[in-house]
Amino acid sequence: MTILILLLLLLLLLLLLLLLLLLLLLLLLLLLLLLLLLLLLLLLLLLLLLLLLLLLLLLLLFYLFIYLFIYFFFVI
Repeated sequence: MTILILLLLLLLLLLLLLLLLLLLLLLLLLLLLLLLLLLLLLLLLLLLLLLLLLLLLLLLLFYLFIYLFIYFFFVI
């Protein structure tokens, strides 16, 4: 009788351990997902920064073009 109870307790302990392992795995997966999301956000931010830089460059080019046009127009 006591052996049966001990076996039952062991089984319960094993089940609990399995549940804990599963929970840990789930937590790890969640962490990985969060990391991936963060990486994606960083990439998006980088892309936005690049776009802004490109826009600034374009604006600078435009101003340069206007300046040169005016310069040549008034000199010639």
